[in-house]
Amino acid sequence: MMIGARQLLLSFLLLAPLGAQELSLLVGSGQTPDRTDRAVVWELDYRSRLWSRFSVSGSYLNEGHLAGHKRDGLACQGWYSLPLFRKKLSLDFGAGFYGYADTAIIGDKTFENVSGMGRLYSVSATFRPAASTFARLQLNRVHIGGAPDSNQALLGVGYRLGKVKAEEEPAPGTSTTLEAFLPDEITVFMGQSVLNSIQDQKGLAFGAEIRKGLADHCDWTFTWLHEGDPQVVRRNGLGSQVWLVGSYMPGKLTLGVGAGVYAFLDEKLQKDDPKSYRDNLGGLVSLTAAYRFKGPWAIRAIWNRVLTHNSRDTDDFVVGLGYRVE
Repeated sequence: MMIGARQLLLSFLLLAPLGAQELSLLVGSGQTPDRTDRAVVWELDYRSRLWSRFSVSGSYLNEGHLAGHKRDGLACQGWYSLPLFRKKLSLDFGAGFYGYADTAIIGDKTFENVSGMGRLYSVSATFRPAASTFARLQLNRVHIGGAPDSNQALLGVGYRLGKVKAEEEPAPGTSTTLEAFLPDEITVFMGQSVLNSIQDQKGLAFGAEIRKGLADHCDWTFTWLHEGDPQVVRRNGLGSQVWLVGSYMPGKLTLGVGAGVYAFLDEKLQKDDPKSYRDNLGGLVSLTAAYRFKGPWAIRAIWNRVLTHNSRDTDDFVVGLGYRVE
């Protein structure tokens, strides 16, 4: 199913560069409230402080494989922090929205890709042995109407990200008329596509991306993407996305979240159903991390979630080499 308007809005909020920022990776266990099923859960969380005790966060949550469901998604939460022991320890209470995508398994050979909006409630305890590193224990409650809820316990580590100084960032509006139409970065990438199905069929994914900075912390990309699995999905398409991005370390590491549209031709689907052209437009939600070396070269990793009308959603995990046009 197509991603909802609210879920698109949440994805734009994930990396809003507001104040002091933290990035953490958490791994743990989740189970249904009746304790009849259990799964491995992991979460990538980005938290930005607004005021001394209030923060907002954006996260990617993978709930693993509960019975009849394989669910993951993007969450946005507000947090209240209670510092203890001279701020070495803090208790944090969070609540917000969870835009999920679920591969619901129906019988032995049938499945359906379902997306929707749920709620996420969390409590975390964070220990800070140093200024830039921390350990975190977190409890989540995922509430989904009409689908199994999940209680989760996760443990992980994190890093406090420093902000780039203003003088190190390119000043907006300084490009010439010609430069305004030239890309800032060109990347070619390759990796793996995974169909969100019962078997999680895998194929080769590759393509190219043109990236242009629109303003501070905002990029636009135009992407050609090929997803190849001769037996299940064989798609070629063009995508356009708007991104929120932040730079760190200073300016060598870039993190971003993007959302947009994806127009494609599914050769396998067209062969099976020649009248299926109505299904050739979907949504594209992505996360990216790039590390810039000295000079114009950079390594970029991208995770794409392709959202379709016909239960042929995919995840694309690709890595590429980028060239920054100076």
